[in-house]
Amino acid sequence: SGAHEGVWDQCSECHTNPGNYSEYTCITCHANAETNDQHAGVSGYIYDNNACLACHPTGDSQGAFDHDNSNFPLT
Repeated sequence: SGAHEGVWDQCSECHTNPGNYSEYTCITCHANAETNDQHAGVSGYIYDNNACLACHPTGDSQGAFDHDNSNFPLT
């Protein structure tokens, strides 16, 4: 779904627990070094599956959540 629609053939490629599709992985495909470089200067960034979804709920980099554009800027 989202930006990843049509990229993979099987749900299990991201959803690693077939009994619970709320469990997923982003960091299996998105390597640490690549991801760290893309997030240089992003306050609060951590290399973690749940953190990915928190900022990229549709899996898309466009329109990612930005605290500075909310009522709760990170200071």
